This record gives sequence, C-alpha cells and structure tokens, in this order.
Amino acid sequence: IYDNKELLRKDPGYLAKLRALPRVERERLLGGNWDARARAGQVFARTDFDVVSAAPTDYARRCRAWDFAATPGGGDWTVGTLLCRGTDGRWYIEDVIRDQLSAHKVRKLMKNVASQDGVGTIVRIPQDPGQAGKAQVQDIVRDLAGYVVRSRPVTGSKYVRAQPLAAQAQAGNVSIVQGAWNKVFLNEMENFDGTDGCTDDQVDATADAFNELAGVVAFTGPQVRSL
Repeated sequence: IYDNKELLRKDPGYLAKLRALPRVERERLLGGNWDARARAGQVFARTDFDVVSAAPTDYARRCRAWDFAATPGGGDWTVGTLLCRGTDGRWYIEDVIRDQLSAHKVRKLMKNVASQDGVGTIVRIPQDPGQAGKAQVQDIVRDLAGYVVRSRPVTGSKYVRAQPLAAQAQAGNVSIVQGAWNKVFLNEMENFDGTDGCTDDQVDATADAFNELAGVVAFTGPQVRSL
C-alpha cells in the first residue's frame, strides 16, 4: 500500500480500513506477509476482551445465538451466547451457556433461557441444509412462540464467519461480563484457529450473535483494491 501512492490519494481512508482488519488479514494486506496463517492466539487472544462486572441496562439491541451439538454427550457442545450492543457502541458478551444435552432437553433449555432473557432479546438459530433442517427450525419457532426467532443457513467457513467479531475484539470493542463461564470461554477463543479439529462451539455461537446484531448476512473476507 505504501508503494501505491495513487491509491492512497484516491481513497485516503483505505489505510485506516486495512488497519481495522483482523490480525491475519491485516498482516497479509498491510504487512505484505502472504504466508501469514491463522493460528492459536492470532484470531482471538484473551487480552482482546476486558472483563466488566455488568453489561449496560440501556443496550440498543440484544441477541442469544445458539449452536447445537450433533449428539448428546459427544465431543461437541450445545452453546447459547447472549450478546448486546450498548448505546456506547461497544459489544458486551453477557452470558454463555454450554452443555451436552439431548434434543428434547435442548428445546426445554432454550425455552427456559428465552423467558429469562426476555421478549426483547432476539433468538438466533442455525438452519442446517435440507428438509430436516427446515423441520427443526419450525419446531423451535413453535416452541418459542411469542419471541423473535431468526434462523440463518450455515454458510462459509467458521474462520470467515468469526472475522467480523475478531476485528471488533482486536480493536478493544468487546467486553465480557464476569462469570463462572469466563475461563472456558477465553480458553476456547484463544485456541481457535479455524481448522476442522479445533473446538469452536462457543466461537460459532458468539460470532452468530454478533453477525445478527451487526447485520452481517454473509461475510466473504476483506476486499483487496487496486488501480
């Protein structure tokens, strides 16, 4: 970018946009290191999140996003992340629920949690492809009558879906509310590298909650501009 003076002249804000990218993309597009790869601590670091005693009560929008485990008692976890956007423009992760449950118990848990979060909180759920995914969404919406439920197809890699949240976290704009869940949450976030083998249930749920509130329908990565 520093060699392309004409681009900076035509778009003086482009450099600021590059600096606002997540670490790995910033290293590639601004630092010129095309060998940069996502690894533990590069997408999220525990120092990206400051811990606060409570979330603001005058939040602008609020969402609880769920990520479902494939089987009860298996390696994956069902996770529900509660996130709000404060009127100060900051993001607050208020609560993370994490358990390994059967489908029936997950539905019961979701209904109980929705009643605690309140009708003003959006409930976001993933929609798996195919008729089975549509049927699951219909059942959940029926169970949560009276609440705003939004389903989104799961598209793109987990790494790409987490990028908008990672950019805000790395800029110091995301806080977490102090709770017993903090340690496990921060460990998973810091160890996330986007590969198939990493644990990512909390990452997925938190990224989905962020994307819902930020209006990110699909994120394909940063756009490289040239003359």
